[in-house]
Amino acid sequence: MVVLDDYHVVAGTPVVNETVHFLLNNLPPNVHLCLAGRHQPPLRVERLALQAQVHDVGPQELAFEVEEVKQLLSRVNGGSIAPGLADEIAVSTECWPAGVVLAVQSARKGKGIRFGRGVPPASGGESRLYTLFYDL
Repeated sequence: MVVLDDYHVVAGTPVVNETVHFLLNNLPPNVHLCLAGRHQPPLRVERLALQAQVHDVGPQELAFEVEEVKQLLSRVNGGSIAPGLADEIAVSTECWPAGVVLAVQSARKGKGIRFGRGVPPASGGESRLYTLFYDL
């Protein structure tokens, strides 16, 4: 397997896309190519998709289910969680695993995270959760 991570960084480079397109169409059957990035790559893969040789994994497939958020919080807190906390974290982080983990870490340190409208204030002590989503 060949993995090209952060493909979004080079996706605007025509020679890179042409090279990857060539690879997609000429790799031996025992070699798999995995592209990982923040955006859909600008590649023509329709023929490969029709042959069931493309598998797209997007945000919905990567996100936790609300029940998984509850299980994680329960495990971290020794079985008990405040009513509604899992739902609030699930909504605020859109169930993204990194966001859920950062919310749990912040809550464990007693710093808390302000959920709901807006974003936490940028007062020099920004939470890592805010930084993560701000950077995305």
